[in-house]
Amino acid sequence: MNGFDNEVVYSLGGGAATIEYTMPFVKNMALSAGIMIGGGSLDIDIYQNSGEVNWNNIWQKVIENENDDNKNYNLSNSFFLISPTVNIDVPVNRFIAIRAGLGYQFTLGSNWESANGKQLNNVPSSFNGDGFFIQTGIYIGLFAF
Repeated sequence: MNGFDNEVVYSLGGGAATIEYTMPFVKNMALSAGIMIGGGSLDIDIYQNSGEVNWNNIWQKVIENENDDNKNYNLSNSFFLISPTVNIDVPVNRFIAIRAGLGYQFTLGSNWESANGKQLNNVPSSFNGDGFFIQTGIYIGLFAF
């Protein structure tokens, strides 16, 4: 657009510890409810450039405080997360099970930062890491279904 290359990279990541309870009344499979507690971050990188970038030109523009057509904004939000989950594990044999589950991630923490840790103001409250997710996996171990 107008001779510029534009790109927006959106990334959401996190990690959590899981606590689950498996329902004892379900036979031949495992039905469990749980909660994940942890943290994560939401990052948005916005890029605009007008073509080739030269190492020497970058430093010259910084030193002389020149305007540059090349722009980069990094916006980030770190948060605490709580996610209730429901999972079903179906055994393939005594040592392998296949899991499918769903959950909802609630995020706590709305302090956004721009480059160099500067506070970012007026971010809409609806712009967060909350949302539904699906999880799947293959479990290997000794199962007693």
